[in-house]
Amino acid sequence: MTNKWRGQTATLELELDGTTYPIGVLQDVEIEVEFEIQELYGAGSQKRQDVSKSEIRVSVSADVAEWGFDTWKALIDWDSTDSEIKDSPDVPQFTVTGTFKNSAGDEYSFDITNVVVENIPFGGSYDEYLSMDFEGTGDDITNISEPA
Repeated sequence: MTNKWRGQTATLELELDGTTYPIGVLQDVEIEVEFEIQELYGAGSQKRQDVSKSEIRVSVSADVAEWGFDTWKALIDWDSTDSEIKDSPDVPQFTVTGTFKNSAGDEYSFDITNVVVENIPFGGSYDEYLSMDFEGTGDDITNISEPA
């Protein structure tokens, strides 16, 4: 059975070290599972002889227009003790939970694990709401939750 999916009900939630950071008012939510596929040719044939998957990457992105300031501080790896961005080679790795509803009202969710964020710009023009461009890359999708 197929359904329509409503973007205006989509939510993302970030978790880092046991702390949850909700974000809302999402625009242009995108989850992309990317595979690096290797193809083997040769052995006297012009046809493909074999295929293998060598890399998996899960990308998540959204324009976010509602978030707590603590969320932004977690994303930029803020050190509240020294009142600066952490000066460390360690990269924070978030679990991002996406929740989506279909036109029948059924709610589905899943986790994207070990999401890293390379940059986190936010801004907007004089007469608009500020928004944050959230883009991250994780290593897997887990905990798919479906209605009974």
